[in-house]
Amino acid sequence: MAEEKNIFENAQNLENERRDDRLKLKSLLQVTQAINNNFSRTQLLGIYEKVLKNRPFINSFVLFTVRMGEPFPEFSQGINEQELAGFSTEKLVSLLGNAEEVKFFPPSDSVFYNLLIPAHHKGKLLAFLAAKTEHDFSDTRSLSENEKADIEFIQTLTNVVFVALENKVLAKENLNQEILKKEMELASELQAMLFPPEWNAGKGKMEIDAFHKTFTDVGGDYYDFFSISETETAFCIADVSGKGVSAALLMSNFQAAVRSLFRYEQDLGKLAVILNEQVDSSAKGEKFITVFLAKYNASNRKLTYINCGHNPPLLVKGKHCRWLSEGLPGLGMLPSLKYTDAFSLLIESDTILVCYTDGITECENQNGSHFGQENLKEIVLSNNYLSPSEINHEIMLKLNGFVHDKNKFQDDVALLTCRFNNSDEK
Repeated sequence: MAEEKNIFENAQNLENERRDDRLKLKSLLQVTQAINNNFSRTQLLGIYEKVLKNRPFINSFVLFTVRMGEPFPEFSQGINEQELAGFSTEKLVSLLGNAEEVKFFPPSDSVFYNLLIPAHHKGKLLAFLAAKTEHDFSDTRSLSENEKADIEFIQTLTNVVFVALENKVLAKENLNQEILKKEMELASELQAMLFPPEWNAGKGKMEIDAFHKTFTDVGGDYYDFFSISETETAFCIADVSGKGVSAALLMSNFQAAVRSLFRYEQDLGKLAVILNEQVDSSAKGEKFITVFLAKYNASNRKLTYINCGHNPPLLVKGKHCRWLSEGLPGLGMLPSLKYTDAFSLLIESDTILVCYTDGITECENQNGSHFGQENLKEIVLSNNYLSPSEINHEIMLKLNGFVHDKNKFQDDVALLTCRFNNSDEK
């Protein structure tokens, strides 16, 4: 009779184990389908919580997710608020560290857990489950196969759920990065369209060449040149404080303002005052623009300019140099500017003017030394017989050699170089 009873009990236990195995597989399948069907985080955690509540060997539990290194309780069962408030999560985070193993604790009345199950992904702790189970972990070597299977199932389920959630976050971040990359590429293309086309060298009386390289996809450096009459040419070079999209947007607005204002206001002093008002209104004191504004009249060889806080352009005739620094503070530094007359010079034939942004002179080498104005001056003096494009090429060649790596510029760079010829040259 006893033997028949044992046979029956063994058969019953075997059937219970099979039923439990089927439930585990069903739970894993449900979670897998939820992941494949792109269920939300709330839905996936809801399924996970339901599975935990249906595991008979778990008496109580609390799930913590880890964000920015800090644990936050997501949900719990069988634990009152007082116990939860006194729970030292920092200690457990430190205990878990990067270890992926389950932690067992002997029975204790002072804590509500005897099992810690972490979920890691690439060395990063994502979450951990603190649970009180019916198992005795005084000696983990004596755990039965069923007990080991219970724990392995919860460990597997926890890792599957939280690695999937982490991958969902990473996928969203990658998608956002890709969208941002496309937007930046488009912004870069649009910004490139704002720069003027190559100057018509056939005009003879004035040759212009310009170069621009951004530190990021879009930048805050800008140059422009355009005819304002048959004999006059306007040109400028500018730099917005800061980098990136906000600087590029401010510069785009500034370029449009310069071109439109030049149509009816060619007094550079008045133009600077108006532009200052517009920059102050747009930037609201958070950014400013340094700019060198100029116009050249080929019929009387007169160069008129005003420098608003910009790096002084270098004017070279033969071996004689002059830095054009006269003018006003940077635009947007002050709410309003006092009108100042522009400055004028008579230009001799074969005079060179090199305009640049601080990305040139403040460029650093591996020793922390700046390229500086003196280096720039020596290059222009040594090559003052060359065309503007050749001079720009020599400057960038020396600058690349100075930093040893053309991809390691710390700021946007821009060059605008002019050669002024006799008014009767063709």
